[in-house]
Amino acid sequence: MWVTPAVGRHASANLSDATTVARCVEHPVGPAPSILIVDDQPDLRLLIRLTFSSSGYRLQEAADGEAALAACAEAVPDAVLLDVMLPGIDGYEVCRRLKSDARTRGTFVVLMTAGHQETERIRATAAGADRYLAKPFSPAQLLDLVQRELEARGR
Repeated sequence: MWVTPAVGRHASANLSDATTVARCVEHPVGPAPSILIVDDQPDLRLLIRLTFSSSGYRLQEAADGEAALAACAEAVPDAVLLDVMLPGIDGYEVCRRLKSDARTRGTFVVLMTAGHQETERIRATAAGADRYLAKPFSPAQLLDLVQRELEARGR
């Protein structure tokens, strides 16, 4: 479930939680866009959450592919920031499943990976990813990428 705390209030963040909600502000065109952060590294999820929370996004987190698919089945996010190397179902397969489901096909998916091989970019494209981002990346670069894409989509 996506939960938006009252404007100006800060939600506590527990890094061991698979689902964490960050502070949100009102979005000028309805509810703030929702983003699912999927990575098995709590520190990276925290970095992304801190980067996006001050920009008014509703945030949810998952530490593995199963949890990501469950979160998307419960409430379709506007964007998924998806690590490739996950325990269980990897990011490529999560992306394939999201893009093959009519409910989540239009969700903006960014695949993030530590690999820098061209074959990984090709695999990301074949899985249906909208963008591919090699780690390490600039959190500001990721924020800019997502903001531009969601604005272009009217979110």
